[in-house]
Amino acid sequence: MSKDPWKRARDLQRLKGSQLPKPPVSRQPGYEPLPRRGLSGGAIAAIIVLVVLVAGAAVLYFTREIWWPKVDDKLPPKVAEVVEQVAPLPERSVDWHAVDKGLGADLRLFGDYLDFVGVTGEWRADVTLIATGEGRWRLSAPGLLIYVRDGMIWTYELELAKLYGDERWQPWWPELEKAGLTMDLTWEDVTGDPNMPRGATEYPMRREPATRLKDGWAYPVYILHFSNGVLTSIEGGIDFGVTKEVDAHK
Repeated sequence: MSKDPWKRARDLQRLKGSQLPKPPVSRQPGYEPLPRRGLSGGAIAAIIVLVVLVAGAAVLYFTREIWWPKVDDKLPPKVAEVVEQVAPLPERSVDWHAVDKGLGADLRLFGDYLDFVGVTGEWRADVTLIATGEGRWRLSAPGLLIYVRDGMIWTYELELAKLYGDERWQPWWPELEKAGLTMDLTWEDVTGDPNMPRGATEYPMRREPATRLKDGWAYPVYILHFSNGVLTSIEGGIDFGVTKEVDAHK
């Protein structure tokens, strides 16, 4: 039986529709997709140069304490002024908290002297130990003198020229420098006074808190020794007495 003419027409239309090509994707007038490109060799080179310049500037900035004093007087005054404004040198002084904590070597007033001896032993820095009385000892080495009482560090003195001049103390140098104990630290750096004193001068600093000893309460005290305004040594000792007065230098 032949198909209904209307049904045949619908089948024919459906067949034609399936064979028609898909309409093109509509685009806005003038639109053309750009080809994808990677970075050119010149762009990569420019980025590398920029990174090197930034890294170099960072190195110069964080090491300016080393190189700036050597070139300061060789630069034109206007250039030196600009550099000082952009990257001023950090203020120099003594890090008293680092001194309190033992300067990276467990050299702490009222601390156990064996802790310090253990650190210097790791450095292979020979320290001479001599008994000076009942429960009292003296430790000595080039640039170092420590007095011990009842197992505790009672007083000490560090001579910077000898410490920095002896290779056995080389492991200690970074900690001393970090604390500000260097041979170019000046009276002005510590006190802010530009009038550099002549001859031998002392700058005392008493710290807190106090430590309870059998003889009473004792505070750690440090004395910076200067020669013609330049630091030569630091002396650590104690000060007895109970007081809440704030040290004038603190």
